[in-house]
Amino acid sequence: MRRQAGIQHEILAHRTGVGVDYLARVLGGAHFPPRRFILLYARTCGADPQVLLRVWEDEHERLSAGPGQGSGKHPSSGGG
Repeated sequence: MRRQAGIQHEILAHRTGVGVDYLARVLGGAHFPPRRFILLYARTCGADPQVLLRVWEDEHERLSAGPGQGSGKHPSSGGG
């Protein structure tokens, strides 16, 4: 999404109010961002925030359920 919008990491980090390292961890899957970040990220990239929020909510629910208690839609890839 960031690449499609043509926004560099540094600019995206600045516009969303986070550091470049934090942004890299979120985009790399090492850190689960707060809802507010998802809204800012979507708007900054010119995307529909509601679409990303649905994905975020599904993942938030899965993570909140704990190990082995997810929705059973698909097994974890186990990698990061």
